Amino acid sequence: MQDPELVKQLKENLPEALFERLNGSLSIDRDRLRFAEYKVRVLEERLRLVRIEKYGPGSEKLSEAQLELLDKEYSLRRCQPGSSIKAWPVIGW
Repeated sequence: MQDPELVKQLKENLPEALFERLNGSLSIDRDRLRFAEYKVRVLEERLRLVRIEKYGPGSEKLSEAQLELLDKEYSLRRCQPGSSIKAWPVIGW
């Protein structure tokens, strides 16, 4: 997002070439940020689908936070000495 008042002040107070260069750089940075945000959303959705596949169809109803807790609990159980978890039980809610 751009602050129109700030842009106006910069345009008035900076040499034109410098303003154009900064403005172009900001535009490129905005595009990169937009792409990065899109990429994060895609990766989050992929992770959600992997977790749903891992924990079964009932997990589709769980929130992201609940799926994350399942992952953490599963990891902790696997790390415990003498643990022999082969597969996570299917959630049947």
